[in-house]
Amino acid sequence: PLPFLASATPAQIDRLALGVRSARYGKGEILFRQNDPGDELFLISSGSLDVFVANGRKVEEKIASVGVGSFVGERSLLTGEPRSATARAGGDCSVFVVGKVAMGELLREHPALAQQIAQTMAERDAERYELTREMAHGRTSDDANTLLQRIRAFFALS
Repeated sequence: PLPFLASATPAQIDRLALGVRSARYGKGEILFRQNDPGDELFLISSGSLDVFVANGRKVEEKIASVGVGSFVGERSLLTGEPRSATARAGGDCSVFVVGKVAMGELLREHPALAQQIAQTMAERDAERYELTREMAHGRTSDDANTLLQRIRAFFALS
């Protein structure tokens, strides 16, 4: 279901699934807010989520709507950084929630996933930068190698 888990074995996916929980949100409910701490990723199993970022005037702008099979929250889960956007249910939706402990176990067993995750995150950074033309902290998007170093440090991977 998550694109960066394509190279994980079925057994590794099964182990990750043991640490996953499901949650439901009604239209307009907020899953998380920009700048909040977070250590969970949300995989959409039904419905959709709208993603917002606050511009320089603190006005939220919708930058994306994501649906079934998409995920949000990976940056906070994987690097420990505050949330880079606000996620709100676009309608009634169900999500699978992947926490840091479950993801850490998978990354320790399958370290190559960190590279795939970093690449996906770098691509999303570039897309977000193009959409907003300004980052919340005035920095440009990270490249995959920088993100890989931060993921490895956060999970104490070699």
